[in-house]
Amino acid sequence: MKYIFIILYINSCFSQSTIQFPDKADWIDKDSNRIYYINNKKILISPEGQMLEQVFWGSCSDCGGEPNGAYISWFKNHQLKEIGTYACSEKINTWINYYENEK
Repeated sequence: MKYIFIILYINSCFSQSTIQFPDKADWIDKDSNRIYYINNKKILISPEGQMLEQVFWGSCSDCGGEPNGAYISWFKNHQLKEIGTYACSEKINTWINYYENEK
């Protein structure tokens, strides 16, 4: 089993969680990157084991696996990419988008 530690800061609450990766990925893309969907997170791992992309969304109700609630995504360099809120896969309220150079 592989483990990754994630620290999230959302709406003034601090939490730390450990993700336990299953032995088999949910999907493998054309570049042989492994894609996992774990606890409202989509995580893209390179063949070398490096985390390339991570997306988090909160979930208050069942929307068939679609993003629902708080949403955070990161660039491959682990800098913030996008923060916002989804309502059953529809973007709502204010969204903050960052450039890859953090501006």
